Amino acid sequence: MKKIAVVLAGVVCLSLAGCTSTEQGAGIGAVGGGTIGGVVGHSMGNTGAGIAVGAVGGALLGGMIGSQQDRKTQSQSGAPRTIVTCPNGHQVDVTGFPAGSDVRCPVCNTVFKI
Repeated sequence: MKKIAVVLAGVVCLSLAGCTSTEQGAGIGAVGGGTIGGVVGHSMGNTGAGIAVGAVGGALLGGMIGSQQDRKTQSQSGAPRTIVTCPNGHQVDVTGFPAGSDVRCPVCNTVFKI
C-alpha cells in the first residue's frame, strides 16, 4: 500500500508541474488524504468511503495551504494585484498572467480568457 501511495504522489507531483500552488496543494492533498483515508477506512471495513472522504478532505486542506502560499508569493513580489470577475461573478486574482491567458476560477472551476 505504501509503494502505491508513493507512486501516486510522484505522478501527481509531476503532472502538476505547471499548476499554481493552490492546484498543486489540492492534488497532493487529495492523494495523501485518500491514502490515509483508505488505510483508516480499511481498518473500519469500508475502504472506498475512507478513500473518498480522505481525498476530499485532503484536497480542500491542500488547496487552502497552496492558496496561502500563492498569496504570500504575490504579496512579496510587490507587484499590484490584478483582479477580474469570472463569467459566474467570482473575483479571481490574475496577477502575473499575461493577457489572453486561460485562467481557472478557483471557486467554480470555470476556465475563461483574460
